[in-house]
Amino acid sequence: MKKKTSNDFNFWLPIDFMKSEEATQYERGDDRRYENMVFEGIASDSSEDYQGDSMEPNGFVIDYFLKHGLFNLDHLTVRAKELKSRFWIGEPLDGRIINNKFWVKGKLWSESPEARAFWDKCIEMKESGSTRRPGMSIEGKALERDPKNEKHITKAIINNIALTFTPVNFNSYLDFVKGVQEQDFIPTGSLIKSRLDRDIMFEKVIGDKRIVIDSKFRIIEEKI
Repeated sequence: MKKKTSNDFNFWLPIDFMKSEEATQYERGDDRRYENMVFEGIASDSSEDYQGDSMEPNGFVIDYFLKHGLFNLDHLTVRAKELKSRFWIGEPLDGRIINNKFWVKGKLWSESPEARAFWDKCIEMKESGSTRRPGMSIEGKALERDPKNEKHITKAIINNIALTFTPVNFNSYLDFVKGVQEQDFIPTGSLIKSRLDRDIMFEKVIGDKRIVIDSKFRIIEEKI
């Protein structure tokens, strides 16, 4: 029997940190070091990752990500056994598809200890002259695949992005722009659909649950 291909995915690329030079003027723990933790990078392109999977960013639906999406740390909002909400660490400032590449600009939350620790580690790598770079791993749901190659996704909804030191696609980089995760795919299909099917007025993540109040003032509890 032919193995069914999952439509939940993550793909990784490196990151470019825009204000790291300014941040290095201050010691670790100094609040000024974390006031403007802005980064940008290519979150996905059309090249194959080391597993032979590939995507077409021209077919990405990124409206959801830009309006509701968040950055998490290394997919720990799903992988961690407890206190998962602490690993949401930032949000997008901008994002667009350029020449079949998914470019993203984001900012880490200054009051998040996990965001600060990630920022410190990236600065440490840069100051140490490391040849490695942290990257981004996109999370989403495949909508269409190449009928001649099921490993090539031609259309997808993007919902969140993980910042990680372990990419799957080596063309992303986070400068901080693409990503390598062997598994840890994020099964977000039903969550995305539920949020697209209604207007959301308020939402908050508590542990492994998301509390939502929709436009009809219904309180809905969703397991992440």
